[in-house]
Amino acid sequence: MYISKAIPRSRRHSLGKRLKRATPATLEHLRQTFEQEAARLRANRVEALRLEREVDELILKAYRLTADEVALLRQTALPRSPCRRKP
Repeated sequence: MYISKAIPRSRRHSLGKRLKRATPATLEHLRQTFEQEAARLRANRVEALRLEREVDELILKAYRLTADEVALLRQTALPRSPCRRKP
């Protein structure tokens, strides 16, 4: 979200002043915090994708689809679908 939409106009000016006064220690703390949170988010994303694929495989087994049916399903799946495999 852009700063102009996330923060009311009355507070934007004071935020800009505070950011200009950030010390190197504050900036380093922000960088480290960002790196930690980004790493957690990446790990969560990888785990979510693994679980989506596992559920997808379980559903395919439950419906007892043939190899041709699975191939057709994957070819016609929406781009975000967990059953769509990258070539």
